[in-house]
Amino acid sequence: MSFGHPIPRLDRCCLGRTRRCRYGSRQSLSRPSPSQKPRAGTAGGTTIARARTTGALGRVIDARNVHSMTGAIQKHLWADIVNAPALPGVYAWYYSPEITDYDLEQTITQLKACRETDRPAAEALVRTTLDSRVFKHFREDPYQALLEGPLKPTYKGTLEHTFSVSSGLVQRIVDDPDRLRTIRNVLDMSAPMFASPLYMGMAGQLRSRLATHKGLIERYRRLHRLEDEPARDSDAGFAWQIAKRRIPPDRLVVFTCTTPADDNTAVDIENILNRIYYPILGRN
Repeated sequence: MSFGHPIPRLDRCCLGRTRRCRYGSRQSLSRPSPSQKPRAGTAGGTTIARARTTGALGRVIDARNVHSMTGAIQKHLWADIVNAPALPGVYAWYYSPEITDYDLEQTITQLKACRETDRPAAEALVRTTLDSRVFKHFREDPYQALLEGPLKPTYKGTLEHTFSVSSGLVQRIVDDPDRLRTIRNVLDMSAPMFASPLYMGMAGQLRSRLATHKGLIERYRRLHRLEDEPARDSDAGFAWQIAKRRIPPDRLVVFTCTTPADDNTAVDIENILNRIYYPILGRN
């Protein structure tokens, strides 16, 4: 299964010969390499790929054969979920951490004002900012642990998930508060290329399933403190966690990939993906 846009067909070619090939829509995860340059006067994401061989002839990969097995991955913003495919497939939700302009400027100003006179306070401010704006959204719920053995005492209790911010990172930010600007910009673009999924699932009809997710998230953002938490491995459980962590919906993005219209392919793919990518807020 390919999770990029179907690979364009590259015919066998001699050394130095070039072939033109089309890359997909703006929603494709594929990005042109530095050697690919836009073709003047064309629309969309069309590029010229300079495919060169350095010895043996290039191997042919037919995009149509790839497409017959699985559809291209599509990206959907919160307001764009209505345009998800009305087809079977798998999907994954992601969240891009947000440090707002206001929070960024306030933190930088405070760090510059206190780092010389009260360095411990400056370090505490960095840790608090990273925890409240980034880490808290990804913190796992506690594990219930049990340790026992033959003729041994039994221990049981709760294990909390803690994030350890390196002292080196804190020191560098205190010494150069403007470093936070670069950190914020990279975090803003981090999903999905550098991110773990929040939730992964499958559906017989992607558009309908994602609309259900959206409706539940909106509901629990209004009511989550008034109702008991649903099962974690359910659509409602995922929506509850989004509300509990105060994740802004407009920072959520979902990627879909259609699969053949049978009863098992999407189920099998979801089963595998959940076991190798470990979504943070729900595992099936």
